[in-house]
Amino acid sequence: MENGKIDISYSLQECIPSIFQLLEELDSDFYIYLSQLWLDGYIDIEMRKSKVDFGFCIELPYSKKFFISIYPTNSMMDIYYFIHEVGHGYHNYLKHNLSHYTERNTNNEVNELFAHLFESILIFQLFGNQKDVIRNYLNQLVISIPFNVAIHGFQEKLYTQQYPSAKEKKDLFLDCS
Repeated sequence: MENGKIDISYSLQECIPSIFQLLEELDSDFYIYLSQLWLDGYIDIEMRKSKVDFGFCIELPYSKKFFISIYPTNSMMDIYYFIHEVGHGYHNYLKHNLSHYTERNTNNEVNELFAHLFESILIFQLFGNQKDVIRNYLNQLVISIPFNVAIHGFQEKLYTQQYPSAKEKKDLFLDCS
């Protein structure tokens, strides 16, 4: 174990079928939607030189579809990030497809909470019997707490100030971290 990380080598590409199968069992409509996004190229897990080395999910404003990009490293982090980003996609999907879902414009904290809960549920469903994977996942959650607290503090202060300048934003972030 180094820096709280257990060196577990996993291929995201090899785990995709298991992730999709679990999603089919949890919500078959979302599974169909996500499968179509996959086929249409809205999910990018290929390694390229110019690609950013983290994961993200972005909602496309007109189509309300989402795009997921993951920079694969052949580690468990790829799987954690992918499932987390799919969680953001699922949240967006629910916001646009459930008639009784009243809170369509959620803030970043709510979006992150949903994605983290989704991620945890899927990780435990997929790897619950593999103690080394679960221990690694829990270690990563604990390690990320200070960063997440700093981001939350920054966002809270940012929302309460009237249009701070770039320098003020930088100083504000440094104060929070």
